[in-house]
Formats: sequence, C-alpha cells, structure tokens
Amino acid sequence: MEETSDDLMAWDSKLATAALQGVECLRETWATVPRDLKPKLKAAMDNRHKPAAESVPA
Repeated sequence: MEETSDDLMAWDSKLATAALQGVECLRETWATVPRDLKPKLKAAMDNRHKPAAESVPA
C-alpha cells in the first residue's frame, strides 16, 4: 500500500487529537497506525504528540 501525504496528515491529526486526551489514548491510537507509516510519523510522535499527552492532567 502506498501512503500519501494525505494519509500522513490524517494520522498526524488523529495523534494530535489523541494527545489532548492523555498518554493512554495516544498509546492506543499509535497502536492503530499502519506499520508502514510509523517511521514517517515517529518524529512527530516523539517531538510533539508525546510531550502534549504528558502535559495533560491525569
């Protein structure tokens, strides 16, 4: 399956939304990201989404 920039943007948006709900939601959403897209989203996950999720009160 060939991913497109639209796929990446859609998953980035899903991860951003999940991060607003906290670490566990982000972890669950990350688990649903297609394997071939994960390497392309890893930097965004580590640099933006994880810190955002960690700042959400438990």
